[in-house]
Amino acid sequence: DGRAIHSLSQKDISSLNPLDVVEARLLAHGAEPEAAKPSEFARDPRYPRLVWKNEHLKVEKTSECLELFDTFAEHPLIGSRERQGSHGYRVLFDTSRAPYLLDHVVQDEVLLPATAYLEMMMAVGDRELNGARPALEEIDFIAALSLSGFEMREVLTVFDPSSCVVEIKSRPRLSMDEWTMHARGRLVPDTGDPSPLPNRDESGKVFCADEIYQAAAAHQLNYGPQFQLALNASVRESTMHVDLAHPSDTQTLPELETPSMHPASLDAALHGLSLKIPQQEQACVYLPTGCGRLRRFENQSAMTGARGHINFSGEGFVDVSVWLLDENGIVAAEISNLILSAV
Repeated sequence: DGRAIHSLSQKDISSLNPLDVVEARLLAHGAEPEAAKPSEFARDPRYPRLVWKNEHLKVEKTSECLELFDTFAEHPLIGSRERQGSHGYRVLFDTSRAPYLLDHVVQDEVLLPATAYLEMMMAVGDRELNGARPALEEIDFIAALSLSGFEMREVLTVFDPSSCVVEIKSRPRLSMDEWTMHARGRLVPDTGDPSPLPNRDESGKVFCADEIYQAAAAHQLNYGPQFQLALNASVRESTMHVDLAHPSDTQTLPELETPSMHPASLDAALHGLSLKIPQQEQACVYLPTGCGRLRRFENQSAMTGARGHINFSGEGFVDVSVWLLDENGIVAAEISNLILSAV
């Protein structure tokens, strides 16, 4: 009976003798006890009986192994190296890989946030700069990566050792389409301390979370709960302060050997800027298009606050620098000259 036959499928792998499993299945499907017992098979007397050994055999990864299913994934957003010794990292990506990204909605479309590109490029720096603390410079955000629908995309993050440029590109899975470039930047070794932190301005109104996200929605930034991490914000002429909640999706960036920055926390540090954009520009969506520098420091506790200095605000764009703070008020990361443009 086909229902009783043992197979080598994943669901049939266990520590039990497969013959015992077949006998139990036969009995469960109504076979007589005598009929369920396995018969004695004729065997060559020259060979001894062998004890059944149920062992897992794992093929070791070699330099020729092309990793398509993330068995050896090094990071949840960049996946694994294409091959040993290569400088490319490949991952098959959709929102099932990081469900919290479904809450980053711009103009009713789910987009991979610019802060995810920053984390991906810094993750490559952790692996390519020979142990040096990475910083990212001359960052360009070129084309949005839509995660709407059910299409899985092949995402490639490539580091060029000669120029230290890292690029992120994608194409539909199982296609031979041209790669679409999404972001690029230059990785450099970083030393030294953070630049001076702006003082927190205690004067004026403090906006609550509801007011922040009402202003964001007016600018067509429809963040879901996983991205609504700004607890309150105060925005002055040239300064900004935001208190942040911890990301609730703790499975997105599991414990890694290298530091990481949760994209939702980085993104929420900018949400107070929705209060700064003039009322007459509410029809515009402001998205990151470039950044001067990103630095990340060793104290990688959860980010609980951010301070910003608005360097310049003109018609159609904002230039801002942001310091991300850990639970002790120490600078965990610093973003300099982030440009947000109306699109």
